[in-house]
Amino acid sequence: MTNAKAARIKPDSKPIAYGAAGLALAIYIGAFSTSFSGQAALAAAHMQIPIPMQYCVPGVIDLALVLFTLATLLRRARNESTVFTNAATAFWTLVSIAANVLHVLVPAGDPSTWIPGTYAGAALSALMPLAALGSSMVVENVLIEPAAAAEQPPQPVKILEIAPVSAQPVKDVPAAPLTAVRSEPVAPKPAVATKPAAIKAPSVISSHPAQEGTWSAMSKEQRAEKVQELGASGLAIPKIAEKLGTSESTVKRIRQELLAA
Repeated sequence: MTNAKAARIKPDSKPIAYGAAGLALAIYIGAFSTSFSGQAALAAAHMQIPIPMQYCVPGVIDLALVLFTLATLLRRARNESTVFTNAATAFWTLVSIAANVLHVLVPAGDPSTWIPGTYAGAALSALMPLAALGSSMVVENVLIEPAAAAEQPPQPVKILEIAPVSAQPVKDVPAAPLTAVRSEPVAPKPAVATKPAAIKAPSVISSHPAQEGTWSAMSKEQRAEKVQELGASGLAIPKIAEKLGTSESTVKRIRQELLAA
């Protein structure tokens, strides 16, 4: 028996991506709603603004987290600096955490009267902005396709530096003394008798070199097959007639018969 491997889910498949994005979106909605209500109540009690405008404060704070997180993702995909967007995301995260904590601690009154539940509520309120930030990053990273990597600029060609050659005066080299060379008379080489090249008899060039003398011996079917074969190879009617040793009118007549058949 062969041990078959168990079927596994591809981690980069669409169902996994959509499932992770759906869970992250649900977490973001819950965290955003909790943080939104707390910050709205804090704004209505201590910012001295009209009650209908109290919801603008948590909208600005929490939506700024999503905006700068998305901007960081896009700038990273473009190979651009993310220092500003990261700093803005951290700033608005701290503002949201502080607003949520103060929403719990301010109504609690004197710190001496705080109970463990007060600290637990403040801690949970502080986690809501972090949960919203993390879930928004998951949604953006899962659903947004990263941009293609920017092409690397061509590397500059390095030019080899050639050290300058110092121009030094060339010293006069004494010429070598000339020596007399005695030349010996060269004996002439004996002539070698060569045979005259054989003269080939001129060959008779036939007007139909390929198939001369065979046209008359072919049957009607063989002639039609030969004409069809040479025509299929791309030869014109004069070339076919020349190769088969017949007239052009005969080739035309056979081709017409083939077309009619």
